[in-house]
Amino acid sequence: MQKRRDTKPGAKKERQRTDPGSNISIEQIEGILKQSPERMDQERSAGLAQLTSVKRAKLVQARRERARMEQRYGADHPRVAAADARMKTEHGMLVNTRAERDRAEAPVLETEQDVWVVHGYVRNQEGIGISKAKVALFPDQDGHKDALTETITDRQGYYKVTWAPQVHDRKTDRETEGKAESALGGTDTTHHINTNLSAYRLRVAASAIKNPVYLGASRQGNQTVDRRSLYPTPGSSSYRDIELDSASSGDCQLRTRYLGNSNTRELHNLNNEKPGCGIARMRPDHRVYFSGEKQAEKLGYDYCAHCYGSDRSKR
Repeated sequence: MQKRRDTKPGAKKERQRTDPGSNISIEQIEGILKQSPERMDQERSAGLAQLTSVKRAKLVQARRERARMEQRYGADHPRVAAADARMKTEHGMLVNTRAERDRAEAPVLETEQDVWVVHGYVRNQEGIGISKAKVALFPDQDGHKDALTETITDRQGYYKVTWAPQVHDRKTDRETEGKAESALGGTDTTHHINTNLSAYRLRVAASAIKNPVYLGASRQGNQTVDRRSLYPTPGSSSYRDIELDSASSGDCQLRTRYLGNSNTRELHNLNNEKPGCGIARMRPDHRVYFSGEKQAEKLGYDYCAHCYGSDRSKR
């Protein structure tokens, strides 16, 4: 039996007006679009944090495998060399994952018209941020000249430096604007031509910065200058990480499982790492790697109660 259609005039329009699914305002759409980048960064950061934990676990597993290979075949055996290569690969992936996680958590900066901003992290070779490091912009690749501007990293190793370079004087600005107005048809221009004039001024301001600058970092006598050129552009921001070498850095953290905390004077066994050890929160300048337990004992280090057990710890 065929259903009768509603033949009342205006019934279809009434149903459309009462349908709540089609009543989405422009303001709601704009609000969703504004929140999307921040929400995506938060989700990406959470995913990278989980991936970081996985990579740390794989590095510990690779370190254990290498220790067994060395004990069985000797340090010069090809299998040990292959284990070294696998461990180095896992370490590199861990460092890159930490860097991407921190980059996703970096704040979105508001730029000013005449100011150029550079921000990022100062890291050690393990990809961990270094706190209280001095960051500066230098006019030369070696960092021998006076710094143009400088700042100090926070507890996570994050920095932000601002610099307002002198583009050119007002006389040059007036001459450039006059040439641009003449080229665009004189001073009696339309709104579209004024927009082109503004874009022309921005291009002139950006191209006027011909001399590059270089990012450098230093802490406790160690200094590193990144030789990659940075070209200041007022009204914009640049993201750049820099790796700062330390006296205890190198391959030691890959080949040994004995990590000491110079602040707490505790020795940790990285092959039996526990959440209570707090390895990830340990400051880079407090990390001391030992070749064996006896070396740490001679310097007065105690055993961590979490990874070594309460029976070996004196605390």
